[in-house]
This record gives sequence, C-alpha cells and structure tokens, in this order.
Amino acid sequence: SEIEAFLRFDENFSNKLIGENNRLEPQPWNANRDEKIGIIGLQYSPIKGVKISANYRRSLSILENSEWVNWIFINFEYKIK
Repeated sequence: SEIEAFLRFDENFSNKLIGENNRLEPQPWNANRDEKIGIIGLQYSPIKGVKISANYRRSLSILENSEWVNWIFINFEYKIK
C-alpha cells in the first residue's frame, strides 16, 4: 500500500492573443471562470490499480465582492487492464 500527499495552487485568468507579437494579455472576457484555487489532499493505494483520495479545495473568484468557496471531495479510481 502507498500513501501520497499533494498540494496545488492555481490562478486561472482569461487571456487573448493581442498585439503585433501575438502576446498573451489578461482580458476580462471570461471573468466568471477566472479564479484562484488551492487544493490539498491525500491519496491512498491499498492494492495495485486502486486509488482512493480525499481532498479539500478552496477557491476565490476574481469578481468583486466574491467570497471563498470550499469543497471536500472523495475520489475513487479502479484501473481495468
């Protein structure tokens, strides 16, 4: 059996190709999906091909007056050969 811990932080922002050199510049075209999100969790593999994980996610939209949103997830994976 094997136990793994993981931690991740992402900042998702809408971008568009603009300018003479096709640079990516932040644009508010999809602001409803722009957010900061952190994930922390544990994954357990009791036998080969089976994984069970629990994680906590916390996100904040970039829109004004947004509040942090919290989730807890339990995931199960079974690999069929």
